[in-house]
Amino acid sequence: MLLARRLGGTGALLRPVRGTPAQRCHGEIGRLATVGLLLSSLSACGWQPAPSGFCPKRHRSPAVTGSGGIPAPVAKLSGLKGVKLQYLGTLTFPDPADPTDVFTLAAADGERLVDAATGATLAMAPATALERMNDLMRMLHTGRGAWMLGLLLGLASALVPVLGGTGLVLWLRRRAARPRICTNVPARAADTVILVGSEGNSTWGF
Repeated sequence: MLLARRLGGTGALLRPVRGTPAQRCHGEIGRLATVGLLLSSLSACGWQPAPSGFCPKRHRSPAVTGSGGIPAPVAKLSGLKGVKLQYLGTLTFPDPADPTDVFTLAAADGERLVDAATGATLAMAPATALERMNDLMRMLHTGRGAWMLGLLLGLASALVPVLGGTGLVLWLRRRAARPRICTNVPARAADTVILVGSEGNSTWGF
């Protein structure tokens, strides 16, 4: 809002920022940070974490038991290798004391149970449309699963203290540039009223 007011309205937000080097730097940093912060804030309105109760928990796959064979190396289980890492939500390992326990893998497309010995997918519960939308909002909010978006969100967050620092410097400079008129009187008691228009307070010197 401050940048739009300075540039002349919301339609001018993409115009070059004018002013001193410090003012231009502050404006450009604010414009860059706003993109990431707005994306994170708006996506947070649509993302409902599981504890909130709004988005129901994923439909659990039906209870199944594994083959009970000797567990195979995780890297050789076909049921796990078929899921790309960026789509992986959680992976629960089977209980070593229970040979019939299975891997529980929650991914973007749903939840699957994988046999620890054969690597076969024993059961699959597809994700609902609401769950897919919730995952999309979580990705936009956190950048998880999209490294370029994560860099943008991280950069926007890192620019916030820089933006605060440059804003404080500009405010102190503007405050120091305010006129100091020792004999000034209220307008109704003045013999002469001088109207001064100045954007950066430089006109006060005249």
